[in-house]
Amino acid sequence: MKNFTYRLVTLGVVASMALVATPALAQDTASTVAPVVTTSSEVVKAPRHEVRVDGELTAISGNDLTVKAVKVLPKNKKFEKYPQKDGTVIVHLTDKTVIVRKYWGRSTLAELEVGDQLVVFGKLNNDGAMNARHVRDLSIYKLFRPAMGKVESVDAVSNKFMFSVKDKSYVVFVTASTRFTKRGQKPTFTDLKVGDDVQVRGVFRKAINEVLADNVQIKAVKPVDIPAAIPTPVQ
Repeated sequence: MKNFTYRLVTLGVVASMALVATPALAQDTASTVAPVVTTSSEVVKAPRHEVRVDGELTAISGNDLTVKAVKVLPKNKKFEKYPQKDGTVIVHLTDKTVIVRKYWGRSTLAELEVGDQLVVFGKLNNDGAMNARHVRDLSIYKLFRPAMGKVESVDAVSNKFMFSVKDKSYVVFVTASTRFTKRGQKPTFTDLKVGDDVQVRGVFRKAINEVLADNVQIKAVKPVDIPAAIPTPVQ
């Protein structure tokens, strides 16, 4: 009888412990399951490395350039606003931006013209615009060797003249610093005449066939010897 009572007590204690432990066990099991969290798509920021954009200058607004890209390096598919071929890029010029001509001569924003071919290096902003560190204008360069041609017209009012080189015409702009030379003389712009052979040095704008002249040399016309009259033989 005593043994039977002892067993009943033992079973009761075990059952009570099981009832108490079950909620705790359930709680511990639930705590080990990771909650499901729904996240939105990750925002990809602009790359930190420099980008090179080659293209045509299509607009100038203050210190901002609009460039139609023909080549972009390196390629990037993660940043949605990364410049694409045939797309447009807004290029911000700052006080630290260096602008050069084709052969690395220093240039300025004032020399840039719509239609010029540019090579731009800089970093992208998150909006896809570009802060330019270096801008190279391939359409502007210095004529180290003189261009030789013949004067077609002279416009004294606009301080320019037109001359032809190998069947192609160029407009030459003259400033107060343009130097005119001619053997044995000290000519000025007013001495230039249609038909003169000239050699021109200056800053050449390839896109629009213009030259800002530094030096214009007027070739001296060689005198023509008039042969002496030949006496008519007496018959």
